[in-house]
Amino acid sequence: MTLAVMLTALCGNAATPEQLYIIGSQPLGAGWEPTIGNECERIADGKFTYSLSTNDFAPGECYFGFTTTLASEPSDWDTMNAGRLSPADNNTEFSFGQKVEMLKVSENPDMKDNSWKVTLPPTPLMT
Repeated sequence: MTLAVMLTALCGNAATPEQLYIIGSQPLGAGWEPTIGNECERIADGKFTYSLSTNDFAPGECYFGFTTTLASEPSDWDTMNAGRLSPADNNTEFSFGQKVEMLKVSENPDMKDNSWKVTLPPTPLMT
């Protein structure tokens, strides 16, 4: 099964970002790391898509977010957070097919640790 995520960046008067990365605990494998992110494909001005297989995830809770910038050093959270987009509340359940509000962490620094959550069921065993 493949999930496709369509993101529309609402930037007001700001320039539409050239890149958007999905960051988080899975499927990236390294946990939260400011230098690691999977780049979303830019398909139109302000629109991005990212497809992944549920086989890329371990069953259970997955936490993720988005950023327009990655850091070059593992200890440089400021660079990654400068482009980070987060929900207003931490551990917000992500609703596929629904609009979600993305807030700029640079304008809301107290939201820098907020992430979305998806709970995946155990993969059924094939016989």
